[in-house]
Amino acid sequence: MLKTRIVKRIYHSPVARNTAWVFIVSSLASVPMFFLPSLIAYYYQVSAATDNFFFAYAIVYYLANLLRGAVSTLVVPFTVERLADKPRLETFISGAFSLVSVASVVLTIVCYAVLLLVKSFINPGLAQATALFLPIIYFLVLNSLFGGILNSFKKYTVYSLMPLISGLYVYVVTIVFNQTLGIYSVMVGFLLGEAVLFLFCLYYLRKILQIVIKPNLNNIYGMKDFAKGSTEQFIGSGLAGGSPLVDKAVASRIALGSISLLDYGQKLFSGFNAILSSFFVVMLPVWAENIGKEEDHRSMIKFNIRAVTAISAVIVFVGLIAARPLLRVMYPTVADYDFQLIVSIVKINIIALLFISPMQVVNRFVIIFKYTHLIVRISIVKFILNVVFDIVFTLKFGLLGLPLATLLNQGIGYLLMAIWFYKEFDTRYAKT
Repeated sequence: MLKTRIVKRIYHSPVARNTAWVFIVSSLASVPMFFLPSLIAYYYQVSAATDNFFFAYAIVYYLANLLRGAVSTLVVPFTVERLADKPRLETFISGAFSLVSVASVVLTIVCYAVLLLVKSFINPGLAQATALFLPIIYFLVLNSLFGGILNSFKKYTVYSLMPLISGLYVYVVTIVFNQTLGIYSVMVGFLLGEAVLFLFCLYYLRKILQIVIKPNLNNIYGMKDFAKGSTEQFIGSGLAGGSPLVDKAVASRIALGSISLLDYGQKLFSGFNAILSSFFVVMLPVWAENIGKEEDHRSMIKFNIRAVTAISAVIVFVGLIAARPLLRVMYPTVADYDFQLIVSIVKINIIALLFISPMQVVNRFVIIFKYTHLIVRISIVKFILNVVFDIVFTLKFGLLGLPLATLLNQGIGYLLMAIWFYKEFDTRYAKT
């Protein structure tokens, strides 16, 4: 009887139903990208070409994520605040679109300028791959902005299907042109997929949501709060996103193919992380709405941290059991020694979810309460620790030292962020 009541309660909970639905749809939509490393391994094995691709991919996505992380989450509370006032909403979205467009174009131009300066000092294959990949920054950043807006409108299905729209083009182009373009076919597929997704999002906002975007540089003025929060997250994202680059730079000094093995291992971990990401997609606009309704914010935050930690513990348990058989299916052609390394990398990364998941809860409330300066502070600390831990642990454990360093860094980062957030929260609310 108790189990029946619990099941019924969950079934009738909009949050539970939406979370389950987002997870199912996003999981299915992410299948092409989830198995993309398998496709790359099938065609190109572990080689210098795959190392150049994964390194260029990491560089470009790191650069794009400087803005993506800022706009995709920060836009949600700002949009939710304006949902009842359409003219004010359209003014904000048009301003955000204009601001983010300018920022992403400037970022891309600066990246090309820097690449021209350093290309004679780096691997020619890496320079070519990076140059080809850089234009995707514009589409990645704007699509993240659109994703945040769709999330604000609780259009979870459309939001969750976005990876499928872009991912299918990567597969088609790679399969058709892998012989003629080689590894570059994957990059062309990424570019085409994100461009098509950009056009789809514009169409959906205009025709379905009836949101008219009027790009105009004058719209940028009056975006002070959004720009301030975005800048702080930009700095935080730059430091946080630099950790994977540091990992790959260190891995490149270990042995040929180390970067590829690191990426192969991280891909399955991202699949388990997607389960909890579904929860955050649903809860961010809900939490933003409830801030003005709930009086005991501290209890609400603690409850959500405990709930997410409990869920992540179950996911970790399942992930540790399922990792090896899933990886065997994903990478049937990888040599046994390399396969064992991938399994170990995945398992260590999965354990890190116990710290990453509650950290994401705290980060969401940091954004909602607009304490974004804390993101800068924690990112500086974690970046420094990441560099130190990577060097120390790889000297002792080789390639496995990288995920071990990440595990320790995530644990310390979560504890510090929680302490700083509650201190800020208690100080501000004590004044009111």
